Amino acid sequence: MKAKLPKRLASTRLAYRGEELILEVLLRGKAVIFHIPPENPVVERASEPIRHMLTRSFNPIRLIHFETINDEDARVSLYLEVLGARFRLHCDHKRVVIEGVR
Repeated sequence: MKAKLPKRLASTRLAYRGEELILEVLLRGKAVIFHIPPENPVVERASEPIRHMLTRSFNPIRLIHFETINDEDARVSLYLEVLGARFRLHCDHKRVVIEGVR
């Protein structure tokens, strides 16, 4: 695993497929980086760290605010359709708000 990894912070979540990094959730969801295309069937499984943040038994996060997805405005991301199938979400004036799991 010689790929560059994000800083080890409590607010960072990662998802792997084997040794391949497929998702980074940074700053408690403020920034999300998918390393697979939105049409890849693994995207739903890759979003498992987001589901866990919302549903964990100890101190779940009530709302997650995505400001960027792959360094672009989250409100116009190609990943919104896939995420919308799994999570209750809406867009406000500057971000995507995830409110829970479907």
